[in-house]
Amino acid sequence: MNTIQYVRLNSEAKAYLDSVKQLNGRGAPGIYVKLSYNRPLWGFILGTITIFLTFIFAFCMPPAKGPMAMSLIATAGFLLGGWLLLYAMRRWMASKESFSEKFLYCDPEHVYLGEGENISIAFLGREPEVAPYGENALTFETEEAKFSVPVPNRFVAQFITDYYQALSWAQGRTEGAWVNLSPPEQGALAKHLAEFDEEPSTLADTDLEIDEMPEEVFPEKSGKSGIFMLLLIPIVGFGLFMLFWGLFSPLNDERAFSNAKEDGAHGLRDYLNNDKNTTHVVEAKQMLSQMYDAPILTVTSQAKDPELKKGMIALLESLRGPEIPAVSLRVRETGGVTNENSNLNTRFADGIGQALGGPKKDLIVCVSAPNEDGKKAMIEITYTKTKAVNGVLNWVVEIRTKPDAAPVATKSGSCTPNPVVFPGFPMPGMGMPQSLNGVDEAIYKDIMDRMIGQAPPPAAPLPVDTDDDF
Repeated sequence: MNTIQYVRLNSEAKAYLDSVKQLNGRGAPGIYVKLSYNRPLWGFILGTITIFLTFIFAFCMPPAKGPMAMSLIATAGFLLGGWLLLYAMRRWMASKESFSEKFLYCDPEHVYLGEGENISIAFLGREPEVAPYGENALTFETEEAKFSVPVPNRFVAQFITDYYQALSWAQGRTEGAWVNLSPPEQGALAKHLAEFDEEPSTLADTDLEIDEMPEEVFPEKSGKSGIFMLLLIPIVGFGLFMLFWGLFSPLNDERAFSNAKEDGAHGLRDYLNNDKNTTHVVEAKQMLSQMYDAPILTVTSQAKDPELKKGMIALLESLRGPEIPAVSLRVRETGGVTNENSNLNTRFADGIGQALGGPKKDLIVCVSAPNEDGKKAMIEITYTKTKAVNGVLNWVVEIRTKPDAAPVATKSGSCTPNPVVFPGFPMPGMGMPQSLNGVDEAIYKDIMDRMIGQAPPPAAPLPVDTDDDF
């Protein structure tokens, strides 16, 4: 079968097929079968679903992905879904000049298979061999080719087969009432024979209304070029992308800020450190800064040493900005050989975090200072033990707002270790943690009272499970 665009079909053939379709095959010299054509409906359904799901997916993407990723996803979905919707609309609103619908029409000379914008045509010649093929197909074999066409069911296939057998009988008449009939009349006679299995009394009984068939069927126009539509796709895609960018940018910013407020200082810093967020920068900075009012008030009202109070307030003031609130901390024992006290280092880090870190413990985070010669920590604590048992402990604290900057506060002091007792320590089967010995605890409590005004106790250690599961 030769397939061409329906719009290219010559006007005589197109007018003939239009008449057949208007009459739904009644009074035509051939058999007209309207075939199911659900592609526009499926295109509309799938296009709507694609656009909806794509938009929901893009809308629900994490704000960290940014508006570009959201816009790209939405653009891709809308291009695909929009193309499916456009396909459906074009089919439903297409003119009969360019859209053939879905049909099968078999007349004495041709087989026409309409397929939307295209139509397939086959010239049959004399006495084609026609037979049903399965339940939903019909085969034709002519002198030039062999092909098959779809049919709704085997009954239609058999009816068309009977039609062509009757047509062969009508075309072979050399005497009697049915001699010298025109092709349309032969077709009408064959149709009557196939339907009623008997000859009509007169030709008028065949109810033939379309008594002319096109002398030729051929394409008379050049096909339309699709280059313009191909060029239009990237233009439309870019326009959609910019539209979604304008939609998702403020929306993404709002969602990011909403999440940031729920995540506390950490969330606000993430919001401020993302250059794509611009709408609530001032508000986020104000909220972040206000979070430090409470720990600063704690130090202001409770710290016992004016110098260390001044240093801690300056340090907390420096953390109001969007930078990560990491404060380097180092505790060392001097005298003879200088050793870093990792247990006491952890003790101070936990205590400062509990006292000043806020509800989410993210306003200040103490980290171990790099162990490099000459490098100072932002909170540098050194202490010296005297040789006498339970002797005086001399300590020095330096507080900086930036590593290796000049100290904003320097304070020296001393304390005397005493036996330390905490409720629940020691626990059965466990020894006293090293961080709770008298020397470390005396230094910790004395400096924390002076620097902050409180010395939070350590968290109770987790019990050791002595059960053998294996």
